[in-house]
Amino acid sequence: MLINLSSTPNELWSEQQSKQAINEFENVVDIDLPHIDAQLDELAIKLIADPIIDKCVDYFNNADLNNALCLSADPIFTFYMVKSILERGFRCVAPSFSKAESSSKIEFVRFREFKLKY
Repeated sequence: MLINLSSTPNELWSEQQSKQAINEFENVVDIDLPHIDAQLDELAIKLIADPIIDKCVDYFNNADLNNALCLSADPIFTFYMVKSILERGFRCVAPSFSKAESSSKIEFVRFREFKLKY
């Protein structure tokens, strides 16, 4: 299972991104990305993130073995989410995109994995 926590619901993903997600993770579940106001401090962001982390862990514990959180969001929120999910033994990925040289079209390339050590 791939949990999508981004501003783009998976039904709006490109065919290439959807195909790769299904091939690698079998299914995709969207979780609404919370609004992270620029005025929020780190504690407030943690308080927003903690229930989402619990929800992700619940999904993962009731799914197959190939699970990951796909995350693209506010940098501090992303850092806290990735750190927390990795510490719980689950994977985190981020979509990577490329701009075609001949146009302004942005295309999905692949999912890149967050790791604590590279």
